Amino acid sequence: MGRRSQNCQWLQEARTAAYEKFLQAFGTVEMELREAFVDRRAPAVVWAPFNAALQSMSLVASREAMAAAEEICDVVEEFTILFHGRQPADLE
Repeated sequence: MGRRSQNCQWLQEARTAAYEKFLQAFGTVEMELREAFVDRRAPAVVWAPFNAALQSMSLVASREAMAAAEEICDVVEEFTILFHGRQPADLE
């Protein structure tokens, strides 16, 4: 019983750390993309921390959390398309 409790505690702590790391990396990417979009410049995103956080999360995350993370990745990917010569004339 004690070992199982320790495993559950470890998993919860690992998940919390992975979720936090992913959300921080996402926040950094999102802010750079938004600022670049508003400033009408090419984004200078450093993708390695975002991708590393996503991979770390995949090791411990629940299915629901990974599904949400994948949705976030899809939205980020769609947003980056705006910087490949298809940026609209206005922010709408």
